[in-house]
Amino acid sequence: MTSITKTHELQVKERAKEFAVSDNGNYAYTIEKDIFVGRTQSKCPQDLIKLEGHHSTVTALCFDSSTDHEFLVSAGSFYIILWDINMLWASHERNEEIRGKIVSTVDNIETIDLKSSAGCERICVTNKQDITVHDLKSKIWSKFGDNYVRTGFVDNDTLLVVSAGSRIEAWSIENDAIIWKSNIIQHEVMFLTIQNHNRFVIGCSNNSVMVFGGSRPSDWRKIFSIDLDMEMFRYNSAVSSESAIQGQIVAMRAVGTSKEDSDLESEQSRIICATNQAISIINSQTQEVEVLPFSTSNIDFISAIRFSSMQHLGTVTCIAIPLFKEIFEVFKIVLPSGQDSTTSLTMIPCTALVEDSILKKTLAPSKAPSKNRKSSKKNSVTFHDKIRSSGYNKKPENRKMFSPVTSFSKTPKVQQKQSGFRNMELLNLTDTSCDWSRKIAVSASTPSSDTASNVNHTTLSQCNRYLSAALMNSTCVIFRQKSLNHIATLTGHDGSVNSSSWNYDSTNILTCSSDGSAKLWSESNFRQPILNMNLKHGTLSKNTEKFSQPISQGQFYYMDKFFILSFGNSFGLYSYHIDSSPKNDVKRYLETNKYKCVKLFHLAQTKSVTRFAAPNNVYSYVTLASGSDKSVRVFDMNVGTCAQRIDNVHIRPAIELVINTGSSQAQPANYNLFYTTAPTDGVKSWDLRCGKCVMKFKTHPDKLPNPFCITPDGFYMATSGDDKKVHFYDIRKTELVQSSVQLKDKISALTVAKDGLQIHTGLRNGDLLTLSSVLS
Repeated sequence: MTSITKTHELQVKERAKEFAVSDNGNYAYTIEKDIFVGRTQSKCPQDLIKLEGHHSTVTALCFDSSTDHEFLVSAGSFYIILWDINMLWASHERNEEIRGKIVSTVDNIETIDLKSSAGCERICVTNKQDITVHDLKSKIWSKFGDNYVRTGFVDNDTLLVVSAGSRIEAWSIENDAIIWKSNIIQHEVMFLTIQNHNRFVIGCSNNSVMVFGGSRPSDWRKIFSIDLDMEMFRYNSAVSSESAIQGQIVAMRAVGTSKEDSDLESEQSRIICATNQAISIINSQTQEVEVLPFSTSNIDFISAIRFSSMQHLGTVTCIAIPLFKEIFEVFKIVLPSGQDSTTSLTMIPCTALVEDSILKKTLAPSKAPSKNRKSSKKNSVTFHDKIRSSGYNKKPENRKMFSPVTSFSKTPKVQQKQSGFRNMELLNLTDTSCDWSRKIAVSASTPSSDTASNVNHTTLSQCNRYLSAALMNSTCVIFRQKSLNHIATLTGHDGSVNSSSWNYDSTNILTCSSDGSAKLWSESNFRQPILNMNLKHGTLSKNTEKFSQPISQGQFYYMDKFFILSFGNSFGLYSYHIDSSPKNDVKRYLETNKYKCVKLFHLAQTKSVTRFAAPNNVYSYVTLASGSDKSVRVFDMNVGTCAQRIDNVHIRPAIELVINTGSSQAQPANYNLFYTTAPTDGVKSWDLRCGKCVMKFKTHPDKLPNPFCITPDGFYMATSGDDKKVHFYDIRKTELVQSSVQLKDKISALTVAKDGLQIHTGLRNGDLLTLSSVLS
């Protein structure tokens, strides 16, 4: 987690007009025509070095730390002076005279922007009339007019220039020609920072941050943009505080990358934007934004701030001027390490079960009682020809009771080894891919029940034949998947049915209710459950007394060998056995189906488990659980422990947790991705192996929980919003590609068909709809 810590304060004689901080722990500020240089870790005012050489007010400063020698460039109304910081400190220690090098003389015009290339080989000076580029000997390039306000070196030859008319141009200094220019930006560009040779960032007056990039300058385009006002609104909505975080951007810098980086972004590549009240940190790789208010670190409102680039251990040094004080506040931003929260777990296991694994504790059928009884030889029973009783009316016929099998010509069946995913051909399931970027239409619709009732959850059987809808009116309704024809209604719960789950063979369905009960139903008879389970003191019991906490979710696990139920701040792993042997009339009323609690998992410091997910179509050891403490925990069911914890997944607790269920068209690496969402914070994609966010989808800032689903091929994501529409995103491009028509009510459940050709939606008014992609 990113942290911000105030270290100390630096006393100054007067309020500084201009200041800068270097990557090596040095800082400089100006008072009129004098420049003062110090070290950020030193609190003593006597350690400051006073630089004299300008005959007018110094209006611009910049450090260059790209080489072994660190340089400071200062500009006034007459001179541009270059200072060697290493020689400066050496001369100061020997009490020698400190001198700088005059690079060039300028006209009596105030410098408003000053930039240097790597090693200070070239220096760009911007004033109100023109832009001039100097090397260490003379002026080599100039551009007049158009009122330029911001500049930046991409390399020694390429210069980015921002005009007051919000147009960005890239100039080749050697050829004196424009090699790229952008369209007109709608809002005024206030800040410009360079990330690397192929990427730069601008900050606009409307608090938006835009990132441009490409393989070379001629191919530059806008990659993504971030609305900081919206991000601060999401933060204020999630955190209850007396004062809301707001304000304009006062400084911006890209850190964590070097100009030698070419195509790939570093895991710690960040864009830091500061307002008067907070710092917003944008992850360049995942587009994730983290807001850090100054009030939590005892930092006052600021009027100006400067950042260093990335230093050792992911630390960024900041110097800020408070709004009502004449001091410098020094604080550090520590970015999370790229090696935190790693795990060797993967969705498809690479190791065998351990000797005492809880996944070996399946529930075996009970043995039949022994029939070896000792007969009494003294009182033998003899049957004669004529027997008169209620059981016999004539002599029993002679029947052949045993016929031995003597034919051994058939070869015995060889049992196949259990492997990862089951063969989809056994279920006659055609695995196809659907292009959801085309027009979306409603292909089928039906009410879920006679009375309007909210659809809590929908799920499809693995054979793609049945669609079940868990309703708030204590029932679960089963339909045909394609036609939505009604098949059966499961009744027996006393509370709202929160979830339903089919086993892999599509022969049984598990329903969970808020009355503290779970029921297992068979496809052959939907009239009554084959197994009733009630919660008693946190464990499943055959007692009819219900547990006060509702069962929020349940599903089958480990190829139908277990099922998982969540309640309160815990979830449990349960083994079960369904007796399929034939029953006679005497024993048909006996309860032969049974279940047993294998282990309970408690989420410490969490009030409730908001969602969990575990693959059932593969022998996987992974179970994911999200809690009300905004964390996601990864459990290794092989050893029965929590292997990884990811904190602050969203600004609010995650209300949906989705994993890839598998497809022949999905990439193997996609199986290790999982997705989470929270109100007002969009959808995030996470890598299970490193526990890091790898992608963020900025969906609509809805305040209510809205479901989403991933297509089996892993190419598209369907999300719902408060606008009563289903929105489709291309995961490969992280962009919105299509939206459905506005439905009658808000969407409460979303499920994608196993073949990926339909999306089933459940509405709050109880209607079920099927969305399909229309061929153009």
